[in-house]
Amino acid sequence: MFNEVPLVNIDTKDLNIKIPSVTSDDVNKYVSYLTLRVEKNGKIVEDWTSMINETLALCGTTDKTEAKATIANLEEINKKLSPQDKAELG
Repeated sequence: MFNEVPLVNIDTKDLNIKIPSVTSDDVNKYVSYLTLRVEKNGKIVEDWTSMINETLALCGTTDKTEAKATIANLEEINKKLSPQDKAELG
């Protein structure tokens, strides 16, 4: 009686799995995206810094000359950063 009924029924089936590949074009597009993002975020930081410095100058906390020196200092720091550092900060 037990010989007629299998305890485990195993069937095989072929499966097609699609694995996307990352091409050099995809990498270049992503690098371009990150570069633009870093530039855009740098501009946003500059705009905010300028606005804050102008507000501080208006309140009498600092003068415009000191505010411009601060902006110049931030621009120098930004120039020294590598694109990878900028991407990590962005």
